[in-house]
Amino acid sequence: MLGIRSVQPYTNTNHASNKNVPPKAKGKKGLVDIISAGTRQIWNKKVPGTQMEKLQNIIQDKYGVKFENYWDFHEWSIKNYSQFWEEIWNFYEVVCSKPYDQPSRRTGDRVIDVEWFPGARLNYAENILRYRDDGVALICVGILKMGFYCLIHFDLLISRHDLYKLKGENKSFDSQPTHMVGWNLWNLYVGNLMLGSSLLLYDGLPCFLSKHAFWDVMDKYKVTFAFIVTSIIDTFEKEDIVPAPDCKLEHLKLISIGASPVKLQNVDFILQKVKPDVFVGCLYGATEVIGVFSGFDYNSPVYSSEIQCPALGVDIRIFDDEGNSIVGKSGELVIATPTPSFPVSVWNDEDGSKMQDTYLSKFPNVWAQSDEAWIDPKTRGMIIIGRSDNTIKQHGERFVSEEIYWAIHDVEEIADSICVAQSNGSGDGRAVLFVKMKNGHVLDKDMTFKIEEKILKELTIFYIPKVILQVKDIPYNLNGKRMESVVKKIVNTNVIPEVSNIRNPECLRQYWNIPQLQDF
Repeated sequence: MLGIRSVQPYTNTNHASNKNVPPKAKGKKGLVDIISAGTRQIWNKKVPGTQMEKLQNIIQDKYGVKFENYWDFHEWSIKNYSQFWEEIWNFYEVVCSKPYDQPSRRTGDRVIDVEWFPGARLNYAENILRYRDDGVALICVGILKMGFYCLIHFDLLISRHDLYKLKGENKSFDSQPTHMVGWNLWNLYVGNLMLGSSLLLYDGLPCFLSKHAFWDVMDKYKVTFAFIVTSIIDTFEKEDIVPAPDCKLEHLKLISIGASPVKLQNVDFILQKVKPDVFVGCLYGATEVIGVFSGFDYNSPVYSSEIQCPALGVDIRIFDDEGNSIVGKSGELVIATPTPSFPVSVWNDEDGSKMQDTYLSKFPNVWAQSDEAWIDPKTRGMIIIGRSDNTIKQHGERFVSEEIYWAIHDVEEIADSICVAQSNGSGDGRAVLFVKMKNGHVLDKDMTFKIEEKILKELTIFYIPKVILQVKDIPYNLNGKRMESVVKKIVNTNVIPEVSNIRNPECLRQYWNIPQLQDF
């Protein structure tokens, strides 16, 4: 079994209360209901003199409009997107050798068929390097080993993110080299240099030297803005990686969490264990746009685990299966207005069919990101539920993997987990849950029952995976996201696919050729 400790597939026989249970009669509805029920306001302050306020005043004066709040400003930015992006160009004083003819030009009917700033010529490096003072541009904090030192070393910060150690691989002499896939944030944060900011890159384990080391670095370099991926916050919480008593983090103003759905306990951990008065914002972006779709506004309320607002100029909507815009119900996240961040093309797509099929074919004239989301009708905040292509259908219920992760996140014996859908090709499906147990624990009958009971308590009986198996490791990509799509492919085809951006490729064989998953 290649390190797998298996159990019998779940058959719903352990619960006497299962008989004649009507849908939704047991437990709660799902992740959205749980998060929305636990949502509370965590920020409602007024911060004068922000860059947002300065830009808003410029536009109000120039166009004779009045914005009562961020949402008025946002609505103007998407209805007048050409003028808005021209004002962004001017506000940030983009350096160019040749000016643009017009801010935008329509080239077709699709949402991506727009040419931005046609005629302009500029040098990206010139804009990044235009601040010629002697201030530090970049600090790299890592582990020095074997006596070798990084040849590029700088100092200070306004943004940071976590870089995982990249593991090399043994190559035969007759093979062609492979190239790792890049990540949005590695490129995104370079743009902060255009603002004169200093960047800090933290490379290594957050608790390598001590459980306070990470926060000590943040304090030492006077970090003001920090981006931390959700999985790292999960690790901080489990390992109690918190600031030392004398670490005040006085300069830290904003912590942004993202790269996967943010949980209520992630926000609680930051406010209770790190800094109670910091602005905590949930970030939502995509590698396809090398940027983010969400925004922050210091002068608007923030609610725990909700994305506060869409970014200016980004027209986020939630569609149902028929393409109707909905609020208060989960559905497909789409972008309905042109934005300069849409990709021009994707790799190996000479005729554009791959781009069309992947992002533009599901609904007419919008960009579909394949994420399932929900907009709070009261706060207007948004919750990302998970990848819509990771949807699991079982017993007539439709849910996503993140709901299972949330339900079992505090089961002490479990170190990690991954849940995928298995289909038999005739419309029937089932959830398959793989768990990585902590040292000293195994997935026996009692442990399986405990997992089932926890899911029943937090969600409903219909969410309980029919198959629960133990594995030694969970596959993650280079940006710290579980690789559900890869595991799903193995489970459904019994074939291990070629994957280039995986941190731990050796673990994939654990999901292959499992007897309990055959002949479904």
